[in-house]
This record gives sequence, C-alpha cells and structure tokens, in this order.
Amino acid sequence: MSARYALLIGSSSYEDPGFRESPSAAVDIQRLAGLLDDPEIGDFEVATHIDPTWSQARVHLARFCTDREPGDVLLIYFTGLAALDTYDNLYLCFRDTDRVLLAATGVSASFLIGLLESCRAHRKVLILESVYSGGILRGALRIPEGLVILTASGPHEYAFESTEQGASIFTYYLTEGLRTGEADINSDGDVTFEELLAYTKRRVEAREEGQRPRLFNLAEHPIVAAKVARHIFISYSRADTSFAIDIRDKLISSGHKAWMDESGIAGGEDWHIRIGAAIDEAKAVVAILSPDALGSTWVRRELNYADRTGKPIFPIICKHSAIPGWYELQFGDLQRLDFTGANHQKEFETLLDSIQRTLRLRSLSDGSSP
Repeated sequence: MSARYALLIGSSSYEDPGFRESPSAAVDIQRLAGLLDDPEIGDFEVATHIDPTWSQARVHLARFCTDREPGDVLLIYFTGLAALDTYDNLYLCFRDTDRVLLAATGVSASFLIGLLESCRAHRKVLILESVYSGGILRGALRIPEGLVILTASGPHEYAFESTEQGASIFTYYLTEGLRTGEADINSDGDVTFEELLAYTKRRVEAREEGQRPRLFNLAEHPIVAAKVARHIFISYSRADTSFAIDIRDKLISSGHKAWMDESGIAGGEDWHIRIGAAIDEAKAVVAILSPDALGSTWVRRELNYADRTGKPIFPIICKHSAIPGWYELQFGDLQRLDFTGANHQKEFETLLDSIQRTLRLRSLSDGSSP
C-alpha cells in the first residue's frame, strides 16, 4: 500500500560568523508542515527538524530515503542557507557548517541527489528554499527518474524573505497556493507540483524581479502535491448570525475554509442548488444550536441532508435550549460543545481538535490519499 512521507528540514542560525541568520526557516517549516499534514490537503506523514548539525542532517536525510516502497510519494523540503564552492557545487548549510570547509561540513547536492536516486520510491519531490538553489544540478549531476525539483531561485540568485509574514517569499506563496487551492490551475481538485510551481513562480516574480523559481521534472506522470481544501459548512439560524460570523472567522484564522449562507435562500430549487451543493462540497458541518436554530425548518433540513450524505457534524451550543425530540433521536449521541461562556477559546480549540481527529480517522479508514 502506497504512503506519502515528507521531511522538512532547515536551519535558522549558524555558528560560522560569515553566515547570516535565517529566522524565516522555522516559520517556513511550520507553515508548510501544517498543510502537508492536513488529511484534507496534503495527507503526508510529516517529520520536521530545525537547526540540526550537518552530520545529523545527513542521517535524517539518509534514514528518510531508506526502506521505502515503489508506490510511495516522498517529499524533502529544505529551508536555510546554501553556498557554492569555487567550482559552483552547491552545499546545503546547517548549524555547524564551516563555509571554508563546505565539502566536509555541508550537505552536498551530489549526496542529496544520490540518496534520491537510490531510493526505491518511484515518485520523489525535492523543494529547496535557499539562495543559489537553482544550482542543484550544476556540473555532472543529473535528475534521477521520477524526481521533481522545485527551487526558490536560479543558480546565482538570492531567495528573499517576507518581512510582513515572517516566511520566505517563495514558501509563503507555495503555502498560499496550497491553503487557498488557487494553485489548482486546471480546477480538477488536485494541485500537482508543476501547478504549484507555476502559481508560486508567477507571484514571486511579480514581487521580486531578481528571484526566479525553477522546476526540474523527470516524473513520468504528474505528482499530486495536495487536494484542494474543502470548506466547513456552518449551519445556523439568522438570529445567531453574529455568533456564526465569529465562528467562521475563527475557523478561517485557524487555516480552514468556512462557508455560511448569508443570502437568506429559501425555496426547494434554490436550496438544492446553493445549500445542498455547499454541504456536498464540505468536509464537515458545524451546527450552531440555539432555541431559534432548533426551531428552524431550514437548520433541521441542513442537518438531515448532511447526515444522509455522511458529513461529520459538530454541534456547538451558543444559547441553552431544550433539545427537541427530532434532534435527540437523530443526533443525540453527538458530543455538544458549550460555547455559552464569555470566553470560549478552550472550547474552540477542542472543536478544532475534534475536526482534525475525525478527518484523519476517516482518511485512514478510507485508505485514500491524493
């Protein structure tokens, strides 16, 4: 059975005084890891390493490429500094790399490409967020079959950091393409690494004239980076609109897409086209319960439809109410979270955790992956 594995590794600080710090490295890894690990987006099993020594980095990389199956998808992402020797050979730099002794204390491009070439997995991706990263294949190095390489810049170009977001510009747009789904250029529901690079390249070059991301591709078929993230449908009564908007905004701030009807749709055909379709496309439903909601024909209809189509439902109470028989009979076994307190941050974190765990379990039980 095939699996998807990602190794995110990088350095933010260096002992060699000739190297500048890379504070964006930790932010880069955090942003990307959250999307790759999401079962609704990347569905990768993710390992992260920040600020290893050069010898630790070699071991992490070698172990990651070992004992893989032909059907697996492997992704290696590096963020931090890279350096060129006098022959233009590229070395990834880690915490204790000595810029005078790159061959002895850096991780060479030839070492990295060699690991990927000998790895049994047929689908492999290498993403380099560093200066000079386009020089990964300088000299006699060649792309192994089945490998896709994305680089933040050309062989002699810088890779810039985004001072507003704290992430490197290349990684910022890389993650935005995954998070928003805008990198799905052909709108088929999948974001391939080719599409992801095309999206990122267009935005990086519009912002920084001196940085040109590159793609090297020797994969026989497109490799899927992620599924387009589906939204969370919010079912609510119009009387609870302000509370629903607050929940929607919190979900969006936490990295989820969220959808709520603000147009007051009524009527069978209109409901089916808009509301029914929105529930069909949702990954989960958050039901906001109150006296008005539990008395609403439309809320009941939304919950019944979500239940029939197998959507996971997460009820939250915004106002205490007697639970009607229809709800108790159909949804009484669902855990309800009490949001009636003045500050419900803890309850919201519990909601997020419940959604993530439920989606992860569904992904594992389905045996599906992008």
